Amino acid sequence: MSDKPLEHEVDAAENSLNSLWQQQQTESVGIESIKRKWLNIKLKQRVYFVVDFVGVLFMVAVCYFAFDKMGLFAKTWMAILTFFAGATAVYFSYLRRFALNWSNEGTGSYIEQLKKQLKSNIRIAKLNRDMSLWMILAIAIFYVGMFYFDEVVLETAVRKGLISLAILAVFTPPFWLWANRRAKRFTRELMLLEQALDQDKI
Repeated sequence: MSDKPLEHEVDAAENSLNSLWQQQQTESVGIESIKRKWLNIKLKQRVYFVVDFVGVLFMVAVCYFAFDKMGLFAKTWMAILTFFAGATAVYFSYLRRFALNWSNEGTGSYIEQLKKQLKSNIRIAKLNRDMSLWMILAIAIFYVGMFYFDEVVLETAVRKGLISLAILAVFTPPFWLWANRRAKRFTRELMLLEQALDQDKI
């Protein structure tokens, strides 16, 4: 009796096992890659969370120490900006709730948490991008308002306003580009992740 059929069966079994092992290895690499991505996002979002509230505290400190030197309009406008900054920080914290483990939706699947946080990151990036432009308008209103309500003379309003706008002109474009790139990158990462999930690659 020939041993060829038996050898063929053994080879087929080995090929099947090798194929299964390679598939499992690929899946393991994919899962590990997503785990690392998720841990990296969690770390960054926690750092951004701290930075957001440090910025708010800085604005509060500026208002506190300069309060007696400001007129009514300046006090009101700074209070509005500080409140807006605080509300934005709180909203960003809500959007970061998945990375901060504040979500009530469960943490059983880090893949689902990653998808949700990527969607939130897109919103955060777009808001940061838009707010960088709103800041220019806020500064312009601040100095125009102080001049209009006779809290500073025209020369002072123009000089300080131009200095502030010049500083914003230096920092706003790169910040806008950075935020815009982040929005596009998170959108692309979310799309690739969803495609991989749809194709059962992970």
